[in-house]
Amino acid sequence: MYGTHPTIEDRMMRGREHLLDAIERELTLVSRHQLATATTGVLERSAYLMLSRIDATGPMTARELATGLQLDISTVTRQVGAMLRERLVDRVPDPGGGAARRLRIAPTGAARLAADRLRYRTGLGKVVDDWPDTECADLYRLLRALNERIETLQGTPWPRED
Repeated sequence: MYGTHPTIEDRMMRGREHLLDAIERELTLVSRHQLATATTGVLERSAYLMLSRIDATGPMTARELATGLQLDISTVTRQVGAMLRERLVDRVPDPGGGAARRLRIAPTGAARLAADRLRYRTGLGKVVDDWPDTECADLYRLLRALNERIETLQGTPWPRED
């Protein structure tokens, strides 16, 4: 019937393919939601992702960034150009003496990344406000396990502090 959705238990009874369909749909929906409440001053998604990667690893070459994010170098080069124009990143010499210059987060980029992270955390906080800490911890554990498995399969681990 239109408008009714089988429960997770129903999907499990019908097999793994139905459950994977349901997971895929939910991940698609998560990716379309914007948790930030502000619409002005928010970084482009690509800039947010690239700044987050540089923040996690330290200064990187455009090629390292492309490899780490599994993007084409021409795409990264265009996006880096936009970030340079917005003064979100600076080019710095390679401390190892290499010819390639590295991208480092500029003060403007650091401030905007911090502001966006706060907006996203605030938005997420509203979403899970009435969830018990155990459910938030379960969500974190499962999301991290999912991301780490994807990273392992793709050979592109994301640096984590913890």
